[in-house]
Amino acid sequence: VGTRSQPLMMAVVGGGRVDVDSGDDTALLLNDAEDTSDTGYMEVEGAGGADSDTDLNDNDHHSLNVGVVREGTTGGGSQSGQTESEAAEYQADVYCNTMLERIGVGRYQAFVLLLCGLANASDAIELMSISFLLSSTAECDLQLTDARKGVLTAAVFIGMIPGGLLFGLLADKLGRRFWLGVGLVLNSIGTLSSSQAETFSAFVGWRILSGFGVGGSIPILFSFILEFVPVWARGKMLVTVAFFWVIGTVICASVAWGILGVDQCPSHADWLDVSNTTLGAGDESLGQYCSAIEAMGCSKYNGRPAWRTFMASCCVPAALTAMMLLFAQESPKWLVETNQQDRARAVLQRMAAVNGRKIEIDTPPTMSRKQPGAQGGGLMVYLAPVFRTLRPPARVQFLWLAGVWFFLCFGFYGFRLWMTDFFAEGGVAEDTNIYAASFYVSLANIPGYMVAGKTIDYLGRKKTLIISMVLTGFSLFSILIVKSGHGILVFSCIFAAVSAGAWCALDVLSVERFPTAIRSSALAMLTVVGRFSAILGNLVFGFLSGKDFLLPIMLTGLAFLGGAWCCQMLPKVKDAIA
Repeated sequence: VGTRSQPLMMAVVGGGRVDVDSGDDTALLLNDAEDTSDTGYMEVEGAGGADSDTDLNDNDHHSLNVGVVREGTTGGGSQSGQTESEAAEYQADVYCNTMLERIGVGRYQAFVLLLCGLANASDAIELMSISFLLSSTAECDLQLTDARKGVLTAAVFIGMIPGGLLFGLLADKLGRRFWLGVGLVLNSIGTLSSSQAETFSAFVGWRILSGFGVGGSIPILFSFILEFVPVWARGKMLVTVAFFWVIGTVICASVAWGILGVDQCPSHADWLDVSNTTLGAGDESLGQYCSAIEAMGCSKYNGRPAWRTFMASCCVPAALTAMMLLFAQESPKWLVETNQQDRARAVLQRMAAVNGRKIEIDTPPTMSRKQPGAQGGGLMVYLAPVFRTLRPPARVQFLWLAGVWFFLCFGFYGFRLWMTDFFAEGGVAEDTNIYAASFYVSLANIPGYMVAGKTIDYLGRKKTLIISMVLTGFSLFSILIVKSGHGILVFSCIFAAVSAGAWCALDVLSVERFPTAIRSSALAMLTVVGRFSAILGNLVFGFLSGKDFLLPIMLTGLAFLGGAWCCQMLPKVKDAIA
């Protein structure tokens, strides 16, 4: 181990990834064979991974037992130049990493992994469900003009913006578990209530409430899983939780095919072709189309509109996951940092017992940070993680990551939520069921995530993200070039696969670049940036698609290339910290 300005003494056992959270404003990520002459970083010979610009990778299932002592301390005191809160974070990191390493990965981590995975899948189901309504009889029941469709797809993101900000702050200050549960409950209530909405305004209102819950739960669940596992297992755990998003989209597409795809009504465009009406495909013909659909009596499920049954079924996963949270424990890392030593030790002891490890849990160090409800300071206490994220050195990371989130969300949600409508308007062959086509596209996410899960270990997070976004952009351009419906379906599947890889890499990259004290807040702020761009992308797509799908698809393709450029500009960890 070579050191420079802030020497550290390490004991390393085994091989694989090294990832030690420091008391600085961003996580201390140890890079293999990097020059550290000006940064205070350390190099670890022979611990290599390909991602030398971020952190070492999980090449195997080897474990690392890492103990860290700063120069001039014995592992408990604060180093010269550290603030009191930074010293507290550092002590919590050392203690929790040591205890989690002893506990290992077992049945308890499997339960938390399943819990967070299902929560992520529930959010995916809620978010993607709206894409299947745009070409259902909800178009008539809710009088969905092209402009209203844009508002409807943007509604959930409108709720996600305040939800992400508020829940991220509350989770950092008041705990992860409770607020994750609140987000899931709001998701379930909003989705179930929207299935009973009689007017467009009521439906949008319930969608905003559901989005509030989704926006709140997403940043928390990634922080939650991260704080129950040893450092060597974090990368694989994060990738697995992210993979549940794909599972959610497949479930959503399957349910849509089974409910909405049965006795499917002709699309608005198909009806115009068959009826030989002189009216255009715009909003002026919607009334005649709806009258014809009503006369056909199609798209019913057990005697009621199929889209209402579909939406009601989409609330079930979130409700079940919220019930599972009743059997989960609060994050031990968060409990240590908030000076709740007895609770933290009890949680760690329970984790060890469930894993079958008969070990003695050390007494947690005493932190300077007060327990929740006794902190004082008013609103500034809750906004402190935001200010820490926006000041150096975390600011550089945040701004470039925000650019990646903006372009990725603009491009992905701008096209993905309109894909079924695009298929219905002639995007696929006439003999293809549009819900079956959407199901095939969702299935294509699976190989994309599986490949990304491997490449982030060998190519690194950053390179995987750049390659995935470039390929996604070119897949959209290819959709514009091919003329056959089957060719469009093939390139739509390629879009789904490579964009899944982009999300996989971005989720892992974003979580690992921020320390515990600001992690949920930083992720919440990044997702808020993404929600703003998703709203913009859906409104733009809705406005332009009424005329032609050519321009909106081209814009979303360019957005992915813009995101790849922002990722390329993302500084190395050592440059961001310096």
